[in-house]
Amino acid sequence: MAIRNFRRSSTFTGATAIDPRGEILGRCIVGGVSQGFLLSSRGGYTVTDLGVVGGTPGQAFFVNQNGLASGAGASSNKTQHALLWYKGLQTDLSQPGLGGKNSVAFSARATGEAVGEAEARL
Repeated sequence: MAIRNFRRSSTFTGATAIDPRGEILGRCIVGGVSQGFLLSSRGGYTVTDLGVVGGTPGQAFFVNQNGLASGAGASSNKTQHALLWYKGLQTDLSQPGLGGKNSVAFSARATGEAVGEAEARL
């Protein structure tokens, strides 16, 4: 896990959401790389690494009651892609979208439907 010791090595740590169970979603910068995380409080705290979310403004914004997180990742070509994270898997939602360069998922239902915004290719 890249952010296992994020408390000691992070130059930035910020929380963006909390779900009804008290799980906290956020972003930290470790070694100059922006990483998403989910902090669970079941029987002690557990950090789940959501993976690299790219540069600013990439981060997770929302977590629902079953641990499905939504947000965006900034790619190396300076575009932003809508992403979902669930149980260690990351899904890029930008491909089936409207065909524009940038998208973001602000929220998601337990069934996987996401709401957000995307540029349209004109």
